[in-house]
Parts: sequence; C-alpha cells; structure tokens
Amino acid sequence: MKNNIIPHDGLSILPTQISLALTNNANRVIVRQATIEATHDQCGATLAKIAMENVGALSALEQHLYRTVPFGEARYKQIADAYALSAAARILRW
Repeated sequence: MKNNIIPHDGLSILPTQISLALTNNANRVIVRQATIEATHDQCGATLAKIAMENVGALSALEQHLYRTVPFGEARYKQIADAYALSAAARILRW
C-alpha cells in the first residue's frame, strides 16, 4: 500500500492561503467588535429609555402630590429634579 502523505516543510503554504486566513481572522475581529459596540449601544438606549420613563412617572407623581398637598411643592420638585439630573449624569458617563 502506497503512503500518500506529503511532507510539509512549513514554507509551502500558498500566499493566497495566508491572505485568506488573515482576512478571516480580521473579519472575525471586526464582527466581534461590532457586536460589542451594538450591545453597548443597546444598553445605553435601554438605560436612557428607563430613565425617561422614571422621570415621567416622577413628574406625574409630583403634579399629583402638588394638587393633593401643595405645601410640599418645592420638595417634590427638588426630589424629581435630583433624580433627573442623576439619571442624566449616569447616561452621560455611559
């Protein structure tokens, strides 16, 4: 039985094979980076969406409480504004 194994000296790889391997690796890196960036962007958008919903809910509560107990107006506003500023700062840091 004849042996069909061809010795490999490490130098006989075709330049196109090397180029293809590098291209495939570069593509994997690009796709991985794009996936990371897309995930980061989605998390930032989710953070902003939730913060906006919370600010809206706090503003509605602030208005309701003002109608119910008007003497607390300054405190309601201060608390709602503090949350809104804190949320905005977190989003900017994101």
